[in-house]
Amino acid sequence: MVTIRKELIGSEVKLPYRAISGKILDETRDTFTIKVPGMRKKVLKRGNTFEFILDEKSVTAEGHELAARPEDRIKL
Repeated sequence: MVTIRKELIGSEVKLPYRAISGKILDETRDTFTIKVPGMRKKVLKRGNTFEFILDEKSVTAEGHELAARPEDRIKL
């Protein structure tokens, strides 16, 4: 299990199985809002795999591992 205890807003993200990539604009307990060329996409965390670029490293996480309020996930 991957535990990401960083602020994800502003991070680059890719959903490899859905051909979506961009920058995270907002995060709720269950969703990410991602800026993709020409639009914003709201994506459910659960059921998706995410690849983040954090501290110049690629980190892969399953959405169910991230499904928490951002402020609760960071302080765990």
